[in-house]
Amino acid sequence: MGIAMFTAADFELRSVELPEARKVDRRGQARNLTPEHLGAIFAELPSDKWRAVFAIAYFTGSRITEVLSLDVGDIGPDRISFRRENTKTKKPRVAMVVDALRPFLTAYRAPQSSYLFPAHHNGQDGHLSRQAADKVLRDACELAALDGVSTHSFRRSFATELYRQGYSLAKIARLLGHSSASMTARYVD
Repeated sequence: MGIAMFTAADFELRSVELPEARKVDRRGQARNLTPEHLGAIFAELPSDKWRAVFAIAYFTGSRITEVLSLDVGDIGPDRISFRRENTKTKKPRVAMVVDALRPFLTAYRAPQSSYLFPAHHNGQDGHLSRQAADKVLRDACELAALDGVSTHSFRRSFATELYRQGYSLAKIARLLGHSSASMTARYVD
């Protein structure tokens, strides 16, 4: 038996596709959402309040807990301030209110003071919980026939969309509050 001759063409990777890494049984990486996915989810959310919650998460690339802990005073005409005590990194962060976010904020009738998204549990005031947001999102995704979506999907989708528009990983990292672009690289598809 002779030795086979190989050329560089024998080793080209032309059509390798990675399967989409999605959450299964609440484990794994959150699904990136296309504009069509977002439209389907937002159509199934039960109220303007929940649409505002998830719109802020998407259009600012924020974690759901950061969004839920916002005070009414944290929302300005053109900026949203995330206070250090409410961020994972314990660093304050400011996000722009982009034009696409404005209709969601306008439609939601926010309270005059205190938490932007208040909840009342057993006579105590506080903000909506991450678990409540997760449940509302799961219900909307079930109605929209989407799987692999979590509250973190909005943050990943924000990063991916910016990357597709040509933003550098370093700039996206600053917007997300990441300390390095290598962390941000795990977010983009």
